[in-house]
Amino acid sequence: NHLRYCLATGEWREADIETTRIMLAIMGKEERVQFHEKELLHFPCAELQIIDRLWLENSNGKFGFSVQKRIYAEISGGEINRNGWDEFSKRVGWRDSNNINYDPEAGWIRSTTYDASAPIGHIPVLGVGDIEGYEKSIRNMGWLSQDWLLRRNMMIPLFNRMESCMESTSN
Repeated sequence: NHLRYCLATGEWREADIETTRIMLAIMGKEERVQFHEKELLHFPCAELQIIDRLWLENSNGKFGFSVQKRIYAEISGGEINRNGWDEFSKRVGWRDSNNINYDPEAGWIRSTTYDASAPIGHIPVLGVGDIEGYEKSIRNMGWLSQDWLLRRNMMIPLFNRMESCMESTSN
């Protein structure tokens, strides 16, 4: 499939967008840019695990939702809640030590790094900030931190879903 091809060829940005497309299609939401917490908390385990495995295998364990979840759990003491979000965002390169990765020249948050030099766990980000028209609409509204907040509001439920999927397969 297209995701497998993008990952195998190191087309990380396209793989991130394709991951978003696949997940939206599974939920019957092909035209939406953003996921809702309840949808992510009930995302099918088998499909989530397949997507994650593809990312893991093609990045030599550097990228994938389970990598992100592991980093988050390490930072937050095993709990998946909002307490460790700031530190997690810094560790995976979504935020710098002072604030959000802001590019004053562009007037916008620095783009996601889509290459092998990205920090461990940097991608996928479910296409946030990279789906056509999304960056422009957020920038026009002046929501400089919105990208970071949307990531938090999607990734934490996804990490919780991964946890519940892992628990159900181990029983």
